[in-house]
Amino acid sequence: MLAPMLALCAVLGFGAAARTAHAADADNGARLYRQHCAACHGAGGRPVLPSAPDLTRPTALMRGDLALLSFVKGGRGAMPAFAGVLRDREVLDLLAHLRTLR
Repeated sequence: MLAPMLALCAVLGFGAAARTAHAADADNGARLYRQHCAACHGAGGRPVLPSAPDLTRPTALMRGDLALLSFVKGGRGAMPAFAGVLRDREVLDLLAHLRTLR
């Protein structure tokens, strides 16, 4: 079971951060959210831009961490790509914060 997950991580380019278990830091995620996301997604997760999703909706984060990490790193719609800006661990911290907004 672990070998296929590691192979998937390697193919998707998630590197050591995806293979090394750690508890996500929601406080660091809140700081990153304010710095990189709040201008479009709103301070509390309710969008400022009409095309941004409402991150407080229960369905907003129903995808798994790897899928959401891919969206953040690759960009989606009007959202820019954060690959090279945020490390995988920082994106996981950000996701931990987003899950507290519900």
